Amino acid sequence: TVTAQDGTSKEWTVTIDVLTSVEDLNQLNINVYPNPSSGIFNVDLGGLSDCNLSVFNSVGAMVAQVTVINSFAIIDIAEMKPGVYYLHITNEDSVRIEKIVLKK
Repeated sequence: TVTAQDGTSKEWTVTIDVLTSVEDLNQLNINVYPNPSSGIFNVDLGGLSDCNLSVFNSVGAMVAQVTVINSFAIIDIAEMKPGVYYLHITNEDSVRIEKIVLKK
């Protein structure tokens, strides 16, 4: 129950879903290099396969996407403007986000 300053109150129900599988990706030895880079990023997924890599710019627009079959991928964003990007590594039920920096 939440009570406002004027004394009125309202009851709210909050449901929280706990996502425990994020820890699984965070515990893997995932390496993105070189970082910063001039546009070519190597992604060593530490044995993880069958996942998707998506790169988002600072306003949340997806600028690149790669499906990984084995545990290594190359992301090429050399045509993008310099700045900070976010690499989302997703598998069936987990997400890990790595900050990558594009410098020219």
